[in-house]
Amino acid sequence: MGAISDKTKPTEVITQFTPEGKIIPIRIRLQDDDGAYQTYSIKGYKELTHYDCVFTYACKISVFDKIRIIKLIYQSHDCKWYTRVDDLA
Repeated sequence: MGAISDKTKPTEVITQFTPEGKIIPIRIRLQDDDGAYQTYSIKGYKELTHYDCVFTYACKISVFDKIRIIKLIYQSHDCKWYTRVDDLA
């Protein structure tokens, strides 16, 4: 995957870990264009890739009663989460 591009947004994420060490994303919190924080529960997820300390997930969230698929990116070397901005539009 490599470096995070300009199309990503820093994201607060609540996760759970399995006994085997797998990451389960539970909830995200993003800042909208007005600066207000919005919280979304993750309705389902799938790990897409795991390469060079970068994990990518496809996650289902509900936005205004519509299910949206977003991408969450976790960089384990610096413990930071990002959301693909173009996937939220």
